[in-house]
Amino acid sequence: LRAGYINDRSPQNPEYTDYMLPSSDRQLVSAGLGLAFGDLALDFSAMRLWAADRSFNNAVAGTGPTEITNAGAWIGGFNVSYKF
Repeated sequence: LRAGYINDRSPQNPEYTDYMLPSSDRQLVSAGLGLAFGDLALDFSAMRLWAADRSFNNAVAGTGPTEITNAGAWIGGFNVSYKF
């Protein structure tokens, strides 16, 4: 069994945020399970990401104020490996 937690703080200066990378502070929680059957191994994982609400004004692009709310994602993984 595996589990994890990440508190990912945004590295961006709020004065220079734009649409190319509208990063915000994020919280991530993960869980996984690995199973071995002789030389065969199966690994499963799931992670939930929650991003903090963020607002910014891209004056350079002339688009005005923007708000990003309720951002998040589910991320899953599956791996099969075999030892020769």
